[in-house]
Amino acid sequence: MHLSSSETARLVLLALAACTGNAIAQAWPVKPLRIVVPFGAGGATDTFMRTLARDLQPALGQSVLVDNRPGGNFIIAADAVIKAEPDGHTLMAATSGHAVTEAIGTNHARYRLLRDLAPVSTVNYIELILIAHPSLPVKSVRDLVRLARAKPGAINYATTGTGGINHLAMELLQAATATQMTHVPYKVGGAGRLDLVGGRIELMMDTLTDGAPNVRAGKVRGLGTSGSKRSIALPEVPTIAESSGITGFEVPVLVGVLAPAATPAAVIERLNREIGTIVRRPENQEAWGRMGATALASTPAEYRAMIEAEIEKWARLIRDAKLKLDS
Repeated sequence: MHLSSSETARLVLLALAACTGNAIAQAWPVKPLRIVVPFGAGGATDTFMRTLARDLQPALGQSVLVDNRPGGNFIIAADAVIKAEPDGHTLMAATSGHAVTEAIGTNHARYRLLRDLAPVSTVNYIELILIAHPSLPVKSVRDLVRLARAKPGAINYATTGTGGINHLAMELLQAATATQMTHVPYKVGGAGRLDLVGGRIELMMDTLTDGAPNVRAGKVRGLGTSGSKRSIALPEVPTIAESSGITGFEVPVLVGVLAPAATPAAVIERLNREIGTIVRRPENQEAWGRMGATALASTPAEYRAMIEAEIEKWARLIRDAKLKLDS
């Protein structure tokens, strides 16, 4: 086979790039890593990232620290990562909430999710669970839909704030069932959860990791989970699709890792391999499963496609439902 001079030059450049990339990956890391978490310590995402940090240390030969930077609609954490050296030593935990924020546009003045940050790997996904105070006379999503249709606006539901993932999941449910319920936004999920348990609010779309303990304790009633199949954390609770008859209702909360956009591809590939190994460990899958999370490893390209699909999904809901999410 005869190659032209331009084709030969292109192949040489590709080979040099591959060699350079391999050299970078082999030399990296040269100092401790930091995973910036946009939530406080002790929550589910923080717990997942601490597992990654623990297991990455022996694999990479460097310390891996978790840096909690909550607040500001993820902007505080994102700003710290975007301004860091793009050398693979600073990473950020991300959830589906980041895609929601991108769809709404509240972050656009400071950063753009897939322009300024590079997907590295998914870690797992958490399902949501629709929970009701026992005083609400419903035992299934079908019951809830019937009651909500009979009394539009009479049922109050708590969220962690306007435009959050659990708020939009409730808006998606109302759009799918032609119902109207009253949104009561809280600044933090814990406050809404306490009011639900205390009977001061009637309904909440909570994360399974946070809602499951109250279901098990009998403090609230689990009406349905947002996955495609029942969760091993609460196998007795049907999916929302199962409990309502709504085909295809799924709202997984994706958890993953991002890096500054200019991070070398070879470093991202190395990180992706190491994170994938950790995610596939049976002991991690079992521990996360008990919490209500399902382990999920991906390539960087697959993770990017998932984020793009989520942004489009929530942007379409916001547009079609004419939601006002300024407050």
